Amino acid sequence: MKIPLCLQPLKLLKSSLAIILPVLYACNQPVSNSGNNDTIPVTATAPIAEVPVASEVTGAAERVAPDTNTTVRFPEFTITVEGYADDEQALAGEDTGKDTIHIYPEEIGQFITNTRVLIESDSLSDIQVDFSFRNVPIIMNEGPVCVMNDWKSFVAEWELLPFLNGNYRFRELTEKDMSQFPTTDIGEWKARVKQQCGQEYFDIIKDNKAIREGSSDVAIDEMYIRVRARRKSDGSAYVRILQFSIPIGC
Repeated sequence: MKIPLCLQPLKLLKSSLAIILPVLYACNQPVSNSGNNDTIPVTATAPIAEVPVASEVTGAAERVAPDTNTTVRFPEFTITVEGYADDEQALAGEDTGKDTIHIYPEEIGQFITNTRVLIESDSLSDIQVDFSFRNVPIIMNEGPVCVMNDWKSFVAEWELLPFLNGNYRFRELTEKDMSQFPTTDIGEWKARVKQQCGQEYFDIIKDNKAIREGSSDVAIDEMYIRVRARRKSDGSAYVRILQFSIPIGC
């Protein structure tokens, strides 16, 4: 099957990974999302914080105008993710007063990978930063993509970011990261594809022996940054989570 140009690997993966990975993302084509993906799986599919979340939220997060970075100001700290530009309208006014904030990319295919995270705070101590990501099944149809984001998924364990030279460092995502998915009965998957994606997509994968075969694969659709700390004022635990949505398709 000839792979359309719009399905070539993401430009941000500037390594040999961009050559060996199967094509995951479709551009300039419609995308079929099989479910509502608005709810953050912080207490469900996403890893659960080891430090209890503080019961009160002292104020809303404020977004700073983007350039090539994303900066969000909470009342207690400011966090900047280098090399990730967010969508101003998508973020504005969302999750006011909550301990988790949604962030959407300015361009299709932006990953948080091999970059720095900077945190400034006068009121927090013992700051640690973790990251995680979620993989979901996708099926490509010569451009359009069915994203099964309300079915089974793989959510990585929280991984502590090393603190080097005054900032926290993201490692580069690997092929292994992007290919992990729970062992699944192939018949169950096919039935779900037919139910959620429709007959056209089912016909594409009906002879598959595995989910990661032919025009079907798994892809990262969400990434998470978790900030854990202690309040200097009373030593209480403090946790905030940033959820980065990674759109699959345009």
